[in-house]
Amino acid sequence: MTEEKERLVLDNLRLAGYMAQKYKSTGIDFDELISISYMGLVKAANSYQPERGKFSSLACQTIYRDIMYCIRKRKHSIHCISLDSERCNRDGDSYPLQEILGTEDPDIRRLDNTGLYEEMISCLNRKERLAVELVVVRGEKQRTAAEQMGISQSYVSGLCKTGLEKMRRIYFA
Repeated sequence: MTEEKERLVLDNLRLAGYMAQKYKSTGIDFDELISISYMGLVKAANSYQPERGKFSSLACQTIYRDIMYCIRKRKHSIHCISLDSERCNRDGDSYPLQEILGTEDPDIRRLDNTGLYEEMISCLNRKERLAVELVVVRGEKQRTAAEQMGISQSYVSGLCKTGLEKMRRIYFA
Protein backbone atom coordinates (compact mmCIF):
# COMPACT_ATOMS: atom_id res chain seq x y z
CA MET A 1 0.00 0.00 0.00
CA THR A 2 1.40 3.38 -0.97
CA GLU A 3 1.86 6.19 1.52
CA GLU A 4 -1.02 8.13 -0.06
CA LYS A 5 -3.43 5.21 0.33
CA GLU A 6 -2.21 4.57 3.85
CA ARG A 7 -2.84 8.23 4.71
CA LEU A 8 -6.40 7.96 3.30
CA VAL A 9 -7.09 4.93 5.48
CA LEU A 10 -5.59 6.45 8.64
CA ASP A 11 -7.42 9.76 8.14
CA ASN A 12 -10.77 7.99 7.80
CA LEU A 13 -10.66 5.43 10.60
CA ARG A 14 -13.28 7.42 12.52
CA LEU A 15 -15.57 7.28 9.49
CA ALA A 16 -15.24 3.48 9.46
CA GLY A 17 -16.00 3.39 13.19
CA TYR A 18 -19.06 5.60 12.67
CA MET A 19 -20.35 3.32 9.90
CA ALA A 20 -19.86 0.27 12.14
CA GLN A 21 -21.69 2.03 14.99
CA LYS A 22 -24.73 2.64 12.73
CA TYR A 23 -25.25 -1.11 12.26
CA LYS A 24 -24.63 -2.16 15.86
CA SER A 25 -28.25 -3.27 16.32
CA THR A 26 -28.14 -5.80 13.46
CA GLY A 27 -27.01 -8.63 15.71
CA ILE A 28 -23.50 -8.78 14.31
CA ASP A 29 -20.72 -8.50 16.88
CA PHE A 30 -19.41 -4.92 17.03
CA ASP A 31 -15.79 -6.06 16.66
CA GLU A 32 -16.75 -7.84 13.45
CA LEU A 33 -18.52 -4.71 12.18
CA ILE A 34 -15.35 -2.71 12.90
CA SER A 35 -13.28 -5.29 10.98
CA ILE A 36 -15.66 -5.20 8.03
CA SER A 37 -15.57 -1.39 8.06
CA TYR A 38 -11.77 -1.27 8.14
CA MET A 39 -11.57 -3.80 5.31
CA GLY A 40 -14.04 -1.70 3.31
CA LEU A 41 -11.92 1.37 3.99
CA VAL A 42 -8.82 -0.37 2.63
CA LYS A 43 -10.79 -1.61 -0.38
CA ALA A 44 -12.01 1.95 -1.03
CA ALA A 45 -8.46 3.33 -0.74
CA ASN A 46 -7.23 0.80 -3.29
CA SER A 47 -9.90 1.75 -5.84
CA TYR A 48 -9.98 5.51 -5.16
CA GLN A 49 -9.56 7.87 -8.12
CA PRO A 50 -9.39 11.54 -7.03
CA GLU A 51 -10.96 12.82 -10.26
CA ARG A 52 -14.15 10.86 -9.54
CA GLY A 53 -15.05 12.63 -6.28
CA LYS A 54 -14.45 12.64 -2.55
CA PHE A 55 -12.83 9.65 -0.88
CA SER A 56 -15.31 9.73 1.99
CA SER A 57 -18.23 9.19 -0.42
CA LEU A 58 -16.55 6.15 -1.94
CA ALA A 59 -15.55 4.84 1.49
CA CYS A 60 -19.10 5.14 2.88
CA GLN A 61 -20.57 3.28 -0.09
CA THR A 62 -17.93 0.55 0.03
CA ILE A 63 -18.30 0.03 3.78
CA TYR A 64 -22.11 0.07 3.51
CA ARG A 65 -22.01 -2.56 0.74
CA ASP A 66 -19.67 -4.81 2.73
CA ILE A 67 -21.77 -4.57 5.90
CA MET A 68 -25.01 -5.26 3.99
CA TYR A 69 -23.39 -8.28 2.34
CA CYS A 70 -22.47 -9.64 5.77
CA ILE A 71 -25.99 -8.98 7.11
CA ARG A 72 -27.59 -10.77 4.14
CA LYS A 73 -25.23 -13.70 4.50
CA ARG A 74 -26.06 -14.02 8.20
CA LYS A 75 -29.80 -13.57 7.64
CA HIS A 76 -29.86 -16.61 5.37
CA SER A 77 -28.06 -18.81 7.85
CA ILE A 78 -30.36 -17.68 10.68
CA HIS A 79 -33.47 -18.92 8.86
CA CYS A 80 -32.10 -22.38 8.05
CA ILE A 81 -33.39 -25.02 10.45
CA SER A 82 -32.05 -28.55 10.40
CA LEU A 83 -34.65 -31.26 9.88
CA ASP A 84 -32.65 -33.36 12.34
CA SER A 85 -33.13 -30.84 15.16
CA GLU A 86 -35.25 -32.09 18.05
CA ARG A 87 -38.59 -30.54 19.04
CA CYS A 88 -40.65 -31.27 22.13
CA ASN A 89 -44.38 -31.95 22.14
CA ARG A 90 -46.75 -31.02 24.99
CA ASP A 91 -45.95 -34.22 26.86
CA GLY A 92 -42.24 -33.37 26.91
CA ASP A 93 -41.27 -36.09 24.42
CA SER A 94 -38.74 -34.97 21.83
CA TYR A 95 -38.87 -35.91 18.15
CA PRO A 96 -36.80 -34.93 15.13
CA LEU A 97 -38.44 -32.08 13.19
CA GLN A 98 -38.54 -34.25 10.06
CA GLU A 99 -40.68 -36.82 11.89
CA ILE A 100 -43.10 -34.14 13.11
CA LEU A 101 -43.48 -32.59 9.66
CA GLY A 102 -44.02 -35.93 7.99
CA THR A 103 -43.64 -36.62 4.30
CA GLU A 104 -45.27 -35.01 1.32
CA ASP A 105 -48.61 -36.41 0.23
CA PRO A 106 -48.18 -37.54 -3.41
CA ASP A 107 -51.81 -36.65 -4.18
CA ILE A 108 -51.04 -32.98 -3.50
CA ARG A 109 -48.74 -32.88 -6.53
CA ARG A 110 -51.54 -34.17 -8.77
CA LEU A 111 -53.87 -31.27 -8.03
CA ASP A 112 -54.41 -29.02 -11.00
CA ASN A 113 -53.61 -25.49 -9.88
CA THR A 114 -53.67 -24.02 -13.38
CA GLY A 115 -56.94 -22.17 -12.79
CA LEU A 116 -55.70 -20.69 -9.52
CA TYR A 117 -52.40 -19.64 -11.13
CA GLU A 118 -54.23 -17.98 -14.03
CA GLU A 119 -56.48 -16.12 -11.59
CA MET A 120 -53.53 -14.93 -9.52
CA ILE A 121 -51.34 -13.91 -12.48
CA SER A 122 -54.22 -12.06 -14.16
CA CYS A 123 -54.30 -9.50 -11.33
CA LEU A 124 -50.80 -8.28 -12.24
CA ASN A 125 -49.96 -5.53 -14.68
CA ARG A 126 -47.89 -6.37 -17.77
CA LYS A 127 -44.48 -5.58 -16.24
CA GLU A 128 -45.20 -7.39 -12.97
CA ARG A 129 -46.47 -10.44 -14.86
CA LEU A 130 -43.37 -10.57 -17.07
CA ALA A 131 -41.01 -10.11 -14.10
CA VAL A 132 -42.73 -12.83 -12.06
CA GLU A 133 -42.81 -15.25 -15.00
CA LEU A 134 -39.14 -14.71 -15.84
CA VAL A 135 -37.73 -14.76 -12.31
CA VAL A 136 -40.10 -17.00 -10.34
CA VAL A 137 -41.60 -19.35 -12.92
CA ARG A 138 -38.63 -19.78 -15.29
CA GLY A 139 -36.00 -19.31 -12.57
CA GLU A 140 -33.93 -16.71 -14.40
CA LYS A 141 -31.70 -14.34 -12.47
CA GLN A 142 -33.07 -10.86 -11.84
CA ARG A 143 -30.16 -9.35 -13.77
CA THR A 144 -30.98 -11.47 -16.84
CA ALA A 145 -34.67 -10.59 -16.59
CA ALA A 146 -33.75 -6.91 -16.28
CA GLU A 147 -31.68 -7.07 -19.48
CA GLN A 148 -34.54 -8.77 -21.34
CA MET A 149 -37.06 -6.21 -20.08
CA GLY A 150 -34.75 -3.22 -20.59
CA ILE A 151 -34.97 -2.06 -16.96
CA SER A 152 -32.73 -2.15 -13.88
CA GLN A 153 -32.27 -5.20 -11.66
CA SER A 154 -33.61 -3.32 -8.65
CA TYR A 155 -36.77 -2.44 -10.59
CA VAL A 156 -37.24 -6.14 -11.47
CA SER A 157 -36.83 -6.96 -7.78
CA GLY A 158 -39.55 -4.44 -6.87
CA LEU A 159 -41.88 -5.72 -9.59
CA CYS A 160 -41.47 -9.30 -8.35
CA LYS A 161 -42.06 -8.24 -4.77
CA THR A 162 -45.27 -6.31 -5.50
CA GLY A 163 -46.47 -8.96 -7.96
CA LEU A 164 -45.98 -11.80 -5.51
CA GLU A 165 -47.66 -9.79 -2.76
CA LYS A 166 -50.73 -9.28 -4.98
CA MET A 167 -50.76 -13.00 -5.78
CA ARG A 168 -50.54 -13.87 -2.06
CA ARG A 169 -53.52 -11.63 -1.30
CA ILE A 170 -55.62 -13.48 -3.89
CA TYR A 171 -54.43 -16.90 -2.71
CA PHE A 172 -55.22 -16.21 0.95
CA ALA A 173 -58.45 -14.26 0.29
